[in-house]
Amino acid sequence: LLSKDLEKNLLYMEKRVLAEGAGRYENGQWNVKNLKFLTEFMKKMGLTTGDLARVVGLMRASVTRWFMVDDTSYSKVEMIANHYGYEFYVHYEIPDVPIERTKLSIDQALYVLGEVGKLDSRLNFLRLAIYQAGITKSDFAKKLGLSRMGLNLWFQKDDITFRYIYEIAEKMDWTVNIQFKLKEKKEY
Repeated sequence: LLSKDLEKNLLYMEKRVLAEGAGRYENGQWNVKNLKFLTEFMKKMGLTTGDLARVVGLMRASVTRWFMVDDTSYSKVEMIANHYGYEFYVHYEIPDVPIERTKLSIDQALYVLGEVGKLDSRLNFLRLAIYQAGITKSDFAKKLGLSRMGLNLWFQKDDITFRYIYEIAEKMDWTVNIQFKLKEKKEY
């Protein structure tokens, strides 16, 4: 039997252990799942965690932690992309509902205009996906194991972490599409 103090210390230490599947730095690169797109962006741009830290106003250790836990927020990545002259987009590819003898294609922008009308929202891609899937927010939240209030908190904050972006894709059988689009240069 362990003493209460030793048991308490072991519990404390266990909490500090990173979740299974967390990122590891091997052979000069991060081995991650959720932030693989960000490591590729860094590689192509020649960036380090220190460079990212300066952009988002954090210590290098904080950004390194993103890769250790394999997660960060959409808003942080958007800030990095904007700093380096890119627009950052995420959207879900949702399997089409088959219509007999019909191949239907509708431009995503039409959905955006017809849906909630929040064109400047970071989470418009999630609203759009829920709309395209033809499910209610309550059913969507239930499928994810969230309360409707929990789902609404994401929309209120207008931010989500990539762990949830990929978890949603897995549970809903959707594909995550990520795009860094070079901003058009304005001529003066």
